[in-house]
Amino acid sequence: MRRLVGVDAGGTRTTAALSSDGQLVRTYEGGTGNPNLIGLDQAVDEIARCVESVLAGERAEAIAAGVAGAGKPELRAHIEIQLQRRFPMSRVVVCHDAAIALRAAIPQGDGIVVIAGTGSIVYAEIGDETLRAGGEGFGTGDPGSAYAIGIAAVTDSGGMSVAQVAGRARTVLHDAQAGDARAAAILDTTANDLYRMIESVARRCPPQTPLAFSGGLLRERNELTERLQRRIVESALTVRVIEGRVEPYFGALAMAARVVVT
Repeated sequence: MRRLVGVDAGGTRTTAALSSDGQLVRTYEGGTGNPNLIGLDQAVDEIARCVESVLAGERAEAIAAGVAGAGKPELRAHIEIQLQRRFPMSRVVVCHDAAIALRAAIPQGDGIVVIAGTGSIVYAEIGDETLRAGGEGFGTGDPGSAYAIGIAAVTDSGGMSVAQVAGRARTVLHDAQAGDARAAAILDTTANDLYRMIESVARRCPPQTPLAFSGGLLRERNELTERLQRRIVESALTVRVIEGRVEPYFGALAMAARVVVT
């Protein structure tokens, strides 16, 4: 049986998924795997721990990991080398987490994904070209992210971790649903920030390019997704928003399958 592992290493959690002959067997969830939040070595340790846990003593032919914060090629290469040392019997490949989120939702062809979780990014693959907006990290405020919502919601973030600040976003979503005007205003700003990133990418894409939502804030229909979809529909953009949400680790499993074939 061909066993593969796909990893989605995000700012809040890391999820490792094991498949056997194309069927999902189980998943394992750990802590953040973002090297910009916990350091490179700790991120590798957490990703490796999640892979070991989901394998439960079995061996994978290939391991593919999409890692938040791993936008620089040299950083991805370092993580890949370290994971390859940990799992010498498996073929290992590492990419940015936006790439697996895109291919989980849009398996092939041109596509755009907007991710709003702890961080935020809009990423597209058009032919052989990649396009992106955002994803610059928390030093820039990460417009459209849970972190940005949290910063807008708290009066004093001193002493709070990135995860703690980002966690406040759920309260804002709940309060907006309940009719709180301040929470609604924060989500209006968030939707506008995400739209501006989408716009900067979509204007360089062919008409009717499919657009998918991903990340913790956009995984389910809520006050933010409603605002963002309305903003897109009312605009002049010609993107095609697709319904349904697929866990990013499915994109990582597909990448692992391609590694085995090649």
